[in-house]
Amino acid sequence: MKRVLLAVIALSCIVIVGCSSAKDVIGSMLKSKGLTRETARLDAQMLDTLAASQALMPPHFMRYWKNPWEFPKFVYSLTASQAEAVVKPEAIFDMYVISSVRTGRKVSALLQFAPSYAPKTQEPLIEALEMLYKRCGNPLTEEAREAVRKAAEGAPAEVRLLVAKFLFAAAESKHYRDRALRKYPREKWQAAFDYALHAFRSESDEAGQEFEDGDTVNWDLGQALDFDDLYMGAVVNVVALLDAQKFLADPVSAKKPPEGQEPKKIDISSAHVAFDTPLGKVVFDGRAENNVYAGGEHLVIIDLAGNDTYEGAAAASWKLEHPVSVVVDWSGDDKYIASEMDPSALDTKGLKADGKAPSAAPCAQGAGIMGYGFLIDNGGDDTFLALDNAQGAGYFGVGMLWCNGGNDKFRARHFAQGAAAFGFADLVKKGGEPVTAASTAATGTQTGNAPGAGTASPSESAAGAASYKADGKDEYYCWSEGQGFGYVGGYGCLLDTGGNDKYVAEPYKLFRPGVGGHDNLRNYNFCQGAGWGQRGDLGGGHSMAGGTGVLQDLAGDDTYVVGVYGQGTGYWYGTGILHDRSGNDRYEGSFFVQSGTAHMGLTMLLDEDGNDAYHVWHAISIAGAHDISVSWFIDKGGDDKLSAWEWKDAEKKQTLAATGTKDQGGGVLLGSAITNSVAVYLNLGGNDTYEFYVDSSFGWCQQRGTPGTWRYDLANIGLFADIGGEDSYVLKGNPVGWPEANNNRKWSRITPPGHPEKTVSLGLDAEKGTVLEAIR
Repeated sequence: MKRVLLAVIALSCIVIVGCSSAKDVIGSMLKSKGLTRETARLDAQMLDTLAASQALMPPHFMRYWKNPWEFPKFVYSLTASQAEAVVKPEAIFDMYVISSVRTGRKVSALLQFAPSYAPKTQEPLIEALEMLYKRCGNPLTEEAREAVRKAAEGAPAEVRLLVAKFLFAAAESKHYRDRALRKYPREKWQAAFDYALHAFRSESDEAGQEFEDGDTVNWDLGQALDFDDLYMGAVVNVVALLDAQKFLADPVSAKKPPEGQEPKKIDISSAHVAFDTPLGKVVFDGRAENNVYAGGEHLVIIDLAGNDTYEGAAAASWKLEHPVSVVVDWSGDDKYIASEMDPSALDTKGLKADGKAPSAAPCAQGAGIMGYGFLIDNGGDDTFLALDNAQGAGYFGVGMLWCNGGNDKFRARHFAQGAAAFGFADLVKKGGEPVTAASTAATGTQTGNAPGAGTASPSESAAGAASYKADGKDEYYCWSEGQGFGYVGGYGCLLDTGGNDKYVAEPYKLFRPGVGGHDNLRNYNFCQGAGWGQRGDLGGGHSMAGGTGVLQDLAGDDTYVVGVYGQGTGYWYGTGILHDRSGNDRYEGSFFVQSGTAHMGLTMLLDEDGNDAYHVWHAISIAGAHDISVSWFIDKGGDDKLSAWEWKDAEKKQTLAATGTKDQGGGVLLGSAITNSVAVYLNLGGNDTYEFYVDSSFGWCQQRGTPGTWRYDLANIGLFADIGGEDSYVLKGNPVGWPEANNNRKWSRITPPGHPEKTVSLGLDAEKGTVLEAIR
């Protein structure tokens, strides 16, 4: 289609150094179109109408969908609160609060009021065990009492009390899990559980099996579920975990010491307690032994030393009658093995070389499926291997995996590594130790007086935020729905504090190719900060708003690789966020990536420092927004390289081989918007390089509405701004007469159809300026 230029900002080639507009870059750009932040947005009444039928809308979504210029503040607040939380002694509790609040619930948000175990007798272990038996509807026999007394004989009283706290937590978890489901018919619980386990698995896993209709389960149980009760069942375990961390780090006597003396240290290195309960085995082992645990058999495992192996469904609610499981491993190079094969070794159908599916636990390693799974691993170079529903996963439940120190490997397939639906799930990896309490001054002001990142003016700092040493090296690998994924009613987060880490969501093993014009040579992933909803108009009829997915990395030179949908992406009222605080990072993806959003999504990619490289193979990426979506991309500092092209063979067909020629793979890039959306691209500081083989980019805009349709009067806004540095633009495929993006210029790039007054394209490269939305 022939490109027709509708509007060009006046004085398109003038350098704006020193002009008054530099005090507020975005405000000035909007003013040139007769707009303000209050008027440059989608119609609020129309958005209310569109969202009226969506169940379980996240609490933040409507506010920032209607007020897109405020969305960066939300992202700054969320990411700062998480960065501050993970360095505190009560970190796991603070992350519990942050995660639950993001799903719209505030349950036991103050630690001093959270339920904890206070024994009333001289035998806390027996007392707590009686509570557990009662919650399970079984009487505690005298024979069982004596067996537990004998099992704990010789263990310090403090160890017995610690184990009792977990028994109390398990009893309360069972109670609150069941109460959370009380409005859903009990005869349907098992069918819902079976569906949840398979909701995001490969089609080959479901061959010959029948499950309850997923849309109906999600709709009925999703609205019947009492999230307050669900989260009460989680917080009791979180409190027990905090007590365990404190005691294991400094095992001291519970007896009050004489005045002026320190509490007496106690030796727990030989303590060993093991007994059965109605919900599984309980083990405390202080010995330096290399143990092998059958994870699915256990309710609680606390292991202090040794290079241990956890097989099967460790730290997971793997069946309906096993609603909670906890593992605390305090040291050693440990292995968590829930699958007989590494997912990367399977074929595109998820099968082994012999054509059979690998044996694997249904969920593992911090997974709550209609229940709770908690795993803390402290120290060591650890390996986590699973197929699905693992490594921080929650479906109608809560899953948390915390890993401290070491160079760790996390490998899974579907719904893993911080993936949640109707609940929340966190994978937190603490790598580098914090070096300061407040060392990152986040600024939105840049000048072009110096090469590199430019000169940052004093500005509002990230109060209380921590920076981290970039030590350690972790690897995260999955197929889909992971690495910070939030489905309906869910908050899924992967947070890594330091190290040169690698995040890969399998692009090339084609288990789910991106058909429909997206990318036939790469997969749909929904990973690395992805929010996804249940879209009823394409089938099923039940529409439910998407959840929130967050991937946050605080230090190190990191690599992010994904196929289609990832690296800050949203779909159907979903919110996706990718935040990288520091380091020289590399991003690679295909379509709807790097804050590329479609169909009512709300997304942001925020990289705050470093010389970064971004490459996309296909369209609607790097702050590309489609169909009533809002997309933000902010890169602060560093000499960045951004590119968008694909390899094509002699017949102009897409190829993966890097032996063809570079050519375009579609547009809507770099702050470009189509179909009534808002897209904002901001790059502050540094000498940046752009290599793009498509004209529909750099703040390009196409509304697509025609007179008489409801879309015609709904705005469409694309904004590109690069402030500071000497930037280089390599543009191929730019039509003759089309305004080119270049260093120290203004421009506008619009293609009809669309309402001329509602279609806004703004492009700017300037040496100086302040971007208020980039200031924390």
